[in-house]
Amino acid sequence: MSDNSKKINLIEKIILFFILIFLFIVPFVFWENAKIVGGDDGRLYYLYPLEYLKNFATTMISNNSLGGLGEYFPQMYILGFAGILSLIKVVTFNGLNIQAISLGLLLGLGFLGFYKFIELWVKPIKIEYIYIKFLGSLIYIFSTFSFITVWNSLLFAVYLIAIMPWTFYFLFKGIQKYKIKYVILSSIIISIFSIGILSLAWFVAILIAILPIFIFQLINKPKTTIKMGVIFIVITILLNIYWKHWYH
Repeated sequence: MSDNSKKINLIEKIILFFILIFLFIVPFVFWENAKIVGGDDGRLYYLYPLEYLKNFATTMISNNSLGGLGEYFPQMYILGFAGILSLIKVVTFNGLNIQAISLGLLLGLGFLGFYKFIELWVKPIKIEYIYIKFLGSLIYIFSTFSFITVWNSLLFAVYLIAIMPWTFYFLFKGIQKYKIKYVILSSIIISIFSIGILSLAWFVAILIAILPIFIFQLINKPKTTIKMGVIFIVITILLNIYWKHWYH
């Protein structure tokens, strides 16, 4: 690695570190004194994540719902989120605002996920390329759609901001490097965090947004893209087979 490359790499790490710290503390500045639980009944998982795990997410009975939550989907869809929030609650001895922590992690992980996603195609060869990744990632988490539709409502689907870029990052990384383990990891993420359920309202929009990249990969690596795509679809279907037990 040349001296110039080392310098660029160091600058990238320093800027990335400070941006992630800044994004993590944003919710503490604006939401530290508030627990936003109105509107969507699901927001109560911020206050009672352990109770969600015990009495809602893992309760396999018919017609188990909280308000309208869980009435049309399997209750296990909240398992991944409630598990993480419960862990945070235990580690912090319930002394911090879990909602602020989770939103801070959401901002930081959303930014980092999209940053890594861009990095699959934009390598840090020049300092300008690093700025492109930073700017693109900030635009992603603070886009008009994210800010007005998702951040403004803070409904459960807000977690898609962090989960979607990591899902696609591992999927396309698996295609590029021909590594099935990354494709499997992508399927696990999309299943544990129930992206299939949460993205129903925007599923077509997500497909349209990601379609050009699929076409690009298909043109460059047709056999690999098709093979990895089939593996991803099959594994995802198998991991979500419990959907057949929807409440009717």
